[in-house]
Amino acid sequence: MLTSQGKEPKTTRVFMCHVVMLFCATMLFSHFPVTVSAQTTSASTEVEAEALTPEAINEMVARMSDDEVRALLLERLDAEAASEEEPPLEIDSLTSSITEIWEAFAFPIVENVKLLPTVFSSQAQVIASFAASFGESGLLKMLGLLAVILIAGYICEIVLVKLMERRTRTRPAPDEASLKSTLTFLAKRLGRELLGLALFYVVIRTLGVALLTSQQIVFLGPVVRYLIIIPRLIAALSRFALAPRNAGLRLLNVDDHWAKYLHFHLVGLGILGGLTMFVIKFNAQYRVPDFETSLGFWLTLAVHAYIAVIAW
Repeated sequence: MLTSQGKEPKTTRVFMCHVVMLFCATMLFSHFPVTVSAQTTSASTEVEAEALTPEAINEMVARMSDDEVRALLLERLDAEAASEEEPPLEIDSLTSSITEIWEAFAFPIVENVKLLPTVFSSQAQVIASFAASFGESGLLKMLGLLAVILIAGYICEIVLVKLMERRTRTRPAPDEASLKSTLTFLAKRLGRELLGLALFYVVIRTLGVALLTSQQIVFLGPVVRYLIIIPRLIAALSRFALAPRNAGLRLLNVDDHWAKYLHFHLVGLGILGGLTMFVIKFNAQYRVPDFETSLGFWLTLAVHAYIAVIAW
């Protein structure tokens, strides 16, 4: 009975030593070269990784106490954790962030202010080269054909809208008006305007392909798209929401003054935005680099300023 109790701790310690031996072998052989320092009661011995055979590891662990084995394991685990830690991220200071934002905002303005004296002269040269590419007679002929095409498209649009009004225009009586009836009337009116605008575009596109040259279409296509279609589309959507001429059909809670004010400036913003896109595309079409004329930048800045004025 005493013998079995005396051998149990020794058996447990032998089993524990073998487990620790396998763990140490795995950890040590995966990180060559490694030097292991083991302090015993008599002296401390350093073993190079090249000499760490299974027999040497078994002998080394057998000479170590439980506390020394535990200390060795903790040392290796701490080293593994330290090697896997990511370096701390560098956080820019508030001052540097503000400086970068300010430079990104101010640099384009400063550069374009320097180009301001040459904006109109450079743009005049672009227009002169454009006119020269068509010739005086060719330019007048193109503008005349454009006027005829636009008039034909507008007549077709009016005819379609008038025919649809006779069948779909059912305005609610003032005493019977409700949100549903108002939305129905406004939706029908918006549908008529959008269908009329679509017919207008189809007619002018068909006539343009038939009457104009490819060079004329390349120039007049953006004119119609940016200076006519986009502003008219914005005007139709604004009339749907604001109804500037009829307070009984107005969806937004504003009086007549502000409804007309918003409608007028939204259409103006559409015209200015369309003009900006047209100028940028026109300059790009004639291969004018940005450093020669900055008119597109100033028009874009005017669009943002116009939005601020409307909101103010």
